[in-house]
Amino acid sequence: MRKLYWLVALVLNNIIRKNSLSAIIFKSNLSKKTKISKKTKIYFSNIEEYSYVGEYSKILNCKIGKFCSIGSRCEIGVPNHITNKISTSPVFFGEKNIFKENFSNYEVFSYEKEVIIGNDVWIGTNVLIKPGVIIGDGAIIGMGSIVTHDVQPYTIVAGNPAKKIKSRFNDFEVTRLQKSKWFNYPINDIKKVAKEYLDPIDFIDKLEEIGEYEK
Repeated sequence: MRKLYWLVALVLNNIIRKNSLSAIIFKSNLSKKTKISKKTKIYFSNIEEYSYVGEYSKILNCKIGKFCSIGSRCEIGVPNHITNKISTSPVFFGEKNIFKENFSNYEVFSYEKEVIIGNDVWIGTNVLIKPGVIIGDGAIIGMGSIVTHDVQPYTIVAGNPAKKIKSRFNDFEVTRLQKSKWFNYPINDIKKVAKEYLDPIDFIDKLEEIGEYEK
């Protein structure tokens, strides 16, 4: 009965938010302006407005900012297998595994670190991000990358392991972008400025002129 109630609540929540009915969202806080695609699973996470997640992705214990684009078949914050105990088998580390058994009192989730993804981050298809990684605002992660270390703001990385390819903008532009925190301005102001300005500096200048920063 409890499982049926949970399934009904899940479906109703997806209908209200206009997400795919096959998406699973468990113990997570999502803005009304987020979009979750089919067969994607979100656990113990927070996702802010105008961010979306593609199909067949899995996200666990993650904080995702505004205006993020996350591709299909990504795995973010998924627990690692334990390597320093008697076995690497999941039956020793929590009941939520393929066997539905736990031989010990260990729970993997209890000691995995949160993944933090900033604002305006683009993550390509088939990306894996390990627990505890911090992705800075404006970063881009190339498709198929395996991210094992923090990524600096407005940096483009790719590969296995992911390494810096280049910066999105020059140093002056990156500094202005980081200082402006444009994504925290009222949405109506952002929309108004975006209709005329998309160049980073022009956009920021105009937004700061007409907008009121929301902390």
